[in-house]
Amino acid sequence: TFYAVPVYKPDSQIKMLTVQQSSQVHPVLIEQVHDPTLELTWSTLVLASGREASVVDMQFLGDDNVHFVTRDTTTLPSPILNMAGLYPWVALLTSDGLVSLRE
Repeated sequence: TFYAVPVYKPDSQIKMLTVQQSSQVHPVLIEQVHDPTLELTWSTLVLASGREASVVDMQFLGDDNVHFVTRDTTTLPSPILNMAGLYPWVALLTSDGLVSLRE
């Protein structure tokens, strides 16, 4: 499960996304991708763990007012080891040595 922790209120958590459970430990990967089509109050994050990756748009409106929209979720055949993003693309490197490009 991915949580956002507001800087102004570090003792609180906002649940963003839950991925499927796995019996293995996988790295948690977070990449911010600059999306020029969004307003300045929005950020685009790519969240990955295990074989799943999701693109989440996050809007911060101040105080406890944070809005999340999940754009896309994908499940790959092998665990994701690393990723890189450059709008509109995200490259996902998996444990079998393959690179998957997502738009």
